[in-house]
Amino acid sequence: MKLEKIKSIKRIGLEDTSDLVVSKNHNFIANNILVHNSGWGKGLASESIAEELHKLGYIVLVIADPKIELEWGYSMFPADELYHTNELKKQGKIPEGKKVKLYHPFTFSIPNGFLPDMNFFTFSLKDLGRKEWGMLAETSWDTDTVKLLVNTSQNIGKEDGIFGLLHHVQDAVRGKKDKKDIHPDWNNFGLSVKSGTAKSVTEISNYLKPFKRDFFLTKDSCRLKLDWGKILTDPSHYHVFVTNWIEDDKLKEFVVLSLFSQIVKHKNLAKRPLCIIIPEVRKLVPFKPQGYKMFLSEAIKENLSTMRSMGRGMSSILDSQVFSDIDEDVSDSATVTLIGELGGARDVEKLSKARNYKRDIREQLSNMEYQNSFLISAGKDIKEDLGAIRLWFPSHMHCEPHYNFFEMYKKYFSEKMVRYTDLISEMKEMYKAEELKFKEKLKRKEKQYKEEKEKEDRIKQDKILAKSGIIEREEKAQEKEDKSKEQIMKLCYDMKQKDASLSYRAIAKEMGIKSHKTVKNYIDKYAEKVEEESGEDFEDNFVKGEGGGKFRGEGVMVEEIEGGEEDV
Repeated sequence: MKLEKIKSIKRIGLEDTSDLVVSKNHNFIANNILVHNSGWGKGLASESIAEELHKLGYIVLVIADPKIELEWGYSMFPADELYHTNELKKQGKIPEGKKVKLYHPFTFSIPNGFLPDMNFFTFSLKDLGRKEWGMLAETSWDTDTVKLLVNTSQNIGKEDGIFGLLHHVQDAVRGKKDKKDIHPDWNNFGLSVKSGTAKSVTEISNYLKPFKRDFFLTKDSCRLKLDWGKILTDPSHYHVFVTNWIEDDKLKEFVVLSLFSQIVKHKNLAKRPLCIIIPEVRKLVPFKPQGYKMFLSEAIKENLSTMRSMGRGMSSILDSQVFSDIDEDVSDSATVTLIGELGGARDVEKLSKARNYKRDIREQLSNMEYQNSFLISAGKDIKEDLGAIRLWFPSHMHCEPHYNFFEMYKKYFSEKMVRYTDLISEMKEMYKAEELKFKEKLKRKEKQYKEEKEKEDRIKQDKILAKSGIIEREEKAQEKEDKSKEQIMKLCYDMKQKDASLSYRAIAKEMGIKSHKTVKNYIDKYAEKVEEESGEDFEDNFVKGEGGGKFRGEGVMVEEIEGGEEDV
């Protein structure tokens, strides 16, 4: 198949194929458009389609900036490269920029100095659903953790931020456990949970820790909360969302998912059809996703599969440098695919094999005759009757490798550049206020807990005191008994000391003690006491002639007790 007459996307759409219709009899037709090109022209093609849709009344929403170069932000400047302006002259178009609103999630990492005019925004915790929580937690949407997060985020108050959410989660978990005297940890949002006692709470706090710096998950009443009523009723601007100062890739892609989900959620606010643009979609829905991308990919695919039948019409423009790196469900869901020159035999082979393309098409995909030219497929079938086409260039500027957005913005709109120190201070105050609110709340709880504990201790003490009369009497009786016993032991000991010739049996008879063995035991024990007090051993004293026992000298006898008999 040879390259045929160059045509515009609009002419083809209206005249030649219903699969690429963008407007017909004032009725809007929704399409998922996918643009493949490994070389030059992919971005220009997407921008050209978006411009045509915008002229027809679509609200343009760019929700990703994977290269972090504000590529779609250049739409606010008129085209100025020679190749671009020459092409516009051929088309009879004048270089001109679009009205563009830039949006960025709030972060404490906003640079100092003057920056372009941006709408820094936050998401309300109450607006997050299963898709968003599932991605953050990297777990299935039907797990207990995600259920807990969804339920809690939907039921917190308008003034509850991440501190409020986490403490509501903690209260929900603690309701099933015994209270313990654990002090709050302010490195962990003031939570008083150990990792072994409430694992789910600890895990959830870890998911939310990055938002202490990138502070765009906040209370519902935050004034920076995205106003979808204004955005989805504003067709005059391109609405371009970027994440330049968010460092964590997971958070950047969480922003994309949250934006997509909220657009779908608030679709009925729009009075016109919507066009959602996602450049380099393969980074969000790769062929074999791993980790959190598995949950991100599933959520993006679900939104893409259902959006076309929603609201007043929702279309998408997706592009990718490499066809084989995209999830097959996404590439198959495209109603219109523009396929330019593909890089590498592997990509050409995989696409051709998947769609059963003939040899001449395979050759053309390997080596297109013109830059910025494409074959069109509706579903999986190439529209061979259309041949290869080239798209009109957009009237606005295209991001070139040697451009710098901030320098370009200063060149065209230096009077609009602003500093965001006041905004950062405001958000710091909001964060500190929420932290202080929960510090005071926990102080009150600790005080209440302490008072309750003291009350319980008093009740226990009162019970002990109620029994103290009995205990005291028993103790006194025991004390009296112990003293009497000690006196008897001393008398026995003294008798033996005074007259070593006295037998144990004689002392027992004298003291009224039943057994001479008991007397011996008394004397031995009291002797041990004397020994402890004086440091002298009882047998040492006896050796000195002060006590009875075996012969120690002339005229001294010892008694032996054997089998209960006494020998003298």
